[in-house]
Amino acid sequence: MKNWGILLFSVAFLLSRIPFLNMGFGSDADSWIYADTCFAIFKTGTYFVSRGIGFPGYELLIALILKIDEMTISGDWFLTNLVAMVSTMACIILFKKILDLWKIGNEAILIITFAFMPIIWKNSTNTMDYMLSLMFILLSHYLILDKRYLLSAIALGFAAGVRPNNGVMLLPLLYLVWKENRINAVRYSMIFFIVSFSFFIPFLSVYKTFTLEQYRNYMNLPSTFVMYLMKTGYRMFYEFLGFDAALFLCIVLPFSKKGLKKFLQSLKDGDTAVIFSTITILSFLTLFFKYPHQSEYLIPSIYCLLILAGQFFNKKTLIAFSALITINGFFIIPGIDFSFGSTGNVTIRPSPAEEGPFLTEIKKRKEMIKFQKIFPPALLKNKSIVILHEYHALYVYFNRHKILNNGAYFDSKGRLICLDQVYDPQKDIYITYLAMGTLSSLIPEYNIYYIPCSVRLIKGRSNIDLLEYNPVLLKGLEPLDY
Repeated sequence: MKNWGILLFSVAFLLSRIPFLNMGFGSDADSWIYADTCFAIFKTGTYFVSRGIGFPGYELLIALILKIDEMTISGDWFLTNLVAMVSTMACIILFKKILDLWKIGNEAILIITFAFMPIIWKNSTNTMDYMLSLMFILLSHYLILDKRYLLSAIALGFAAGVRPNNGVMLLPLLYLVWKENRINAVRYSMIFFIVSFSFFIPFLSVYKTFTLEQYRNYMNLPSTFVMYLMKTGYRMFYEFLGFDAALFLCIVLPFSKKGLKKFLQSLKDGDTAVIFSTITILSFLTLFFKYPHQSEYLIPSIYCLLILAGQFFNKKTLIAFSALITINGFFIIPGIDFSFGSTGNVTIRPSPAEEGPFLTEIKKRKEMIKFQKIFPPALLKNKSIVILHEYHALYVYFNRHKILNNGAYFDSKGRLICLDQVYDPQKDIYITYLAMGTLSSLIPEYNIYYIPCSVRLIKGRSNIDLLEYNPVLLKGLEPLDY
């Protein structure tokens, strides 16, 4: 890029991000769960796990930033979102360095595509771990190419400490080290495991051991094979690339015989960049097919997908692919319209077009910020159970000081019970995520308030039909995910 191109790119990057730094923690409910967890960490000085076996590197960092925020600007989510934006800027710089060292063509197009790909844009302004972990992955990759293996192993350990799932990146990076020196590969693995394991010392000091139950993703329902295929396809083709870009890719690949032949020949010839990128993409696709809960799980494979595109697409094809990815951020043709009825039924219907991630992200985040105005607890009847599903994490955050002072934030075992339910003994009201466990047995005796998606979820988990108990619909709270 020329100097004027870099300036224009930088301005576009900042203008597309800065307005969202002060628009809530993000549209992903997990970003609010991070805020709730890290609030408890910095207030008590004790480590708490947000979910599963934890994401300790990120949880401890956000706890520190929330503490700094409280002592300085009191901006709630501004500084924590800024971490994602700065991490994304670092990712772009490191990606460029990798492209330079591997001499990948059409560098400017690849960098612009990476920076403005909707899934990257969305996660560059929220309080989630994806971009920080990717930054350490790219740093680790760059350091290997620079033959600084010790620092690379440490950086990959940090990536796994921030987001354990990304530890699978060890396999492709180990391939790069192995090609240089097998002894270095053994040392590399040992250093990686030591560094990544050290992040979980706070977890072990509080919870003593890892269990499969802690790792289980309890927020997702078991599904049929058909539902699994629909979920996986939607996440990949609509949320990850965008339907039009994905369709373009599916059309181009089979008919690009020259590019396909060149790809296969590169594999046969042992082209390092091609083999590494292929291993990385296959590793994260395998992980995603096993747990297709979020399209963001595929984020670490994006830069490798672009490397392959840069290698085997001509400039015109690459520009068209890049343009479709960006356009799909604003609208997708054709679209799929999801809606929940008041009885919890999901209606799925095709539409000529639908809003892309850029527009839906704005809408969701505005919806979440005004949660306090939409949901006034004062209007609830005594002896009630209020099922908020993904809005529950928002309720906890906006009432965090009160919940903490009432001793209802966590229990003696280090569990953040507030993320499951918050109890008001004066009014006998339970504010809950899904009314699971012993709380489900109280449903017949209490007034029930609900949002539509909770009907299906509770039916699937507890085999309880909420509609039998004349629940009151909480109007104005739109489903955040499907």
